[in-house]
Amino acid sequence: MSVDSLSPSHLKALGLLLEERHVTRAAARMRVSQSAMSKILGKLREAFSDDLLVRVGNRLEPTERARTLQPRLEVILGELEAMAMEVPFDPAECQRWFTFAVSDYVAQFVLPDLLCTLHTEAPGIRVSVITERSETVVEELVENRIQVASAMEGEAPLPPGVVCRWIGTDTFACVGAKGHPLARNCDMEGYLKASHVVVTGGSDKAGPIDRALSARGRQRTVALETSLFASAMEVVTQSDFLLTIPNHIARHLARRYDADVFPLPFEVPPFRYGLLWHERHRRDAAHTWLRRKFETQLKESHYSH
Repeated sequence: MSVDSLSPSHLKALGLLLEERHVTRAAARMRVSQSAMSKILGKLREAFSDDLLVRVGNRLEPTERARTLQPRLEVILGELEAMAMEVPFDPAECQRWFTFAVSDYVAQFVLPDLLCTLHTEAPGIRVSVITERSETVVEELVENRIQVASAMEGEAPLPPGVVCRWIGTDTFACVGAKGHPLARNCDMEGYLKASHVVVTGGSDKAGPIDRALSARGRQRTVALETSLFASAMEVVTQSDFLLTIPNHIARHLARRYDADVFPLPFEVPPFRYGLLWHERHRRDAAHTWLRRKFETQLKESHYSH
């Protein structure tokens, strides 16, 4: 088999294989069997006279030839998608798989309504949700391992190609058990003496707090890190531990768990929150439609304010 005989389907398969670096996941996204995708990979290797993907430990890694092909391949596939967009997009007929990286809070309280909308308006769109990849979310957007991410504004600038759509602005608040000694008057001494729970994953929730303290030459004691708001609240409501999180999340969780919310004893700059995606999807009608639905849900959900 030669390169000249490759079809658009072969190129799409190659793109998915290089993105996923996993035959089974690439097959699922292409809606073919694992054995069929393995055969396609064999034909691609023959056409390019290169292994393209080689096993390193427990995962597949692209060869140097594959790395040079990938950006050119994205351009070609983007042009093919643009040509396909000349046909009006019909969400009811769309058959796509998207991966979201979101916070535990968004997954629990915001996504259910979005998924109900998809079930009604676009039943062929499937969504995989990841909630514990805050450190690698930008890298995975660049590599197209995820297609949309919820995020809080951080210190580091976004790399070229990653687009942000900020939905709202918020500040931080402190959550403690009902009747917590600091609820009426949380001063710096009491805040620093307390043990703290930190929610990680989905975005940089702890970073702004510790940076603000560090700027004052202070440091808090973190007793527990968890990726789940539910587990954090269970600990907080049964102890004197404190949890410092975005104000809109603090208020909703405090009502749900019957906890107290009170101001921090120091200033932390307001931050923005919203969605991230890669510009490769700027002409992807399905991605644009889904992303706008997500944006609307974030703006209108009472859990976001």
